Amino acid sequence: MNAYTSLATEYEKYMAHVPYEEWKNFIKEKLYEHKIYDGVIAELACGTGMMSRLLANEGYRVIASDLSEDMLSEALLRPHENILYIRQDMRKVDLGEKVNAVICVCNGMNYLMEIAHLKETFSGVYDNLSDGGIFIFDMNSLYKFRYVMSDNDVYDNREDGTFIWENFFDEETYENQIDLTFYVKCDDGRYERFEETHFQKAYELFEVTDALKAAGFEKIEVYDDYTNEPAAKDSEYYTFVCVK
Repeated sequence: MNAYTSLATEYEKYMAHVPYEEWKNFIKEKLYEHKIYDGVIAELACGTGMMSRLLANEGYRVIASDLSEDMLSEALLRPHENILYIRQDMRKVDLGEKVNAVICVCNGMNYLMEIAHLKETFSGVYDNLSDGGIFIFDMNSLYKFRYVMSDNDVYDNREDGTFIWENFFDEETYENQIDLTFYVKCDDGRYERFEETHFQKAYELFEVTDALKAAGFEKIEVYDDYTNEPAAKDSEYYTFVCVK
């Protein structure tokens, strides 16, 4: 999978519609509910560090990890004194210290293509959390893959470039393939073409909660997106808040 290589330099531009500020407010609310007002937290699959920077601005020290060297290179172009960036596979979480919270936003967990990898990641997160620490992450739901994304295509045509998203969902395997093509305008007026293919996996809600319980999490709350409404059958996005 050649995901998040050439896309890295264009990532923040095409993610400008994502409500990171709203997500940060939800995460901060949950951190405060569990009396986590400061200290060290970690972000898995941090990408270019957009959420890490928002949380660092709230006074938290953040250990931000990602598997993509290209995404981390982009993140390091925007350094922050409260953020330590590390390259790491989230299936092998090793933060070097116990942290007060671990977060993962923008459906990073859907990139884990096997339930065993999901369990491995959850166990690693549990082991790296302090007692009373919380794990907050989101996932695209099966409903979203099946009925919203399905085999639909998305086109974003702008003056400085064009972005094409072709989606293919396999009902038998619950695997989702995303073929991305984007044209980036160069300084001389020409357009350069890039392509990437991403794979994600849809999971039944019970599969995720069972994997969390197997890792040791006992208190698990599942919300509809980043709201305080409980998850429903037609929720497109699940947000999990789990306490060690």
